Amino acid sequence: MTKRRSVSSRVVRSKPVWFVGIFLLIGLFILAVDIHLWADEWRFWRGGSADGTVINTDMTTSRSPGGRRSRTYSVEYEFQPALGKRLHGTTDIPLLYWTTLKPGDQVRISYFRGAPDHNRLSYALSFLPALVVLLLGSAFTVCGTMGEYFVLMEINQKFGKKRPVRLSAKPPLS
Repeated sequence: MTKRRSVSSRVVRSKPVWFVGIFLLIGLFILAVDIHLWADEWRFWRGGSADGTVINTDMTTSRSPGGRRSRTYSVEYEFQPALGKRLHGTTDIPLLYWTTLKPGDQVRISYFRGAPDHNRLSYALSFLPALVVLLLGSAFTVCGTMGEYFVLMEINQKFGKKRPVRLSAKPPLS
């Protein structure tokens, strides 16, 4: 006599369940990281802002192990937060902003209230990395959740308890 496995043991032993579950876990991890990014964005939005002056613009070139070169554009500035001493800061910025900024230009600086050492330029696309991570995490989570649903439904249909199917909507005669 062969031993009959339960549906739950088949789920645990199913490779597709574990494979699709990895997508779900990766998506949830990315969303957890994104919570930290949005918390920083919120602190910048609720934080202080001050006028600053560009001191220097810089471009650095780096090489990856594959021989590809990448460039990083940054701007160094100084500013004075409300009731504080003059501080210096450096922010990496897109090429579009880097080409327009020159030493001596006035810029707007955002900083954390109570911690003005955490500062950056106030430009319109500063939330973009957090948004990209949110979309990526959401995509992985949705794909993983839908995949788990369909894999589990298939296992349940194949190996679940067979229920009698009623062909008519009439109640049985008593």
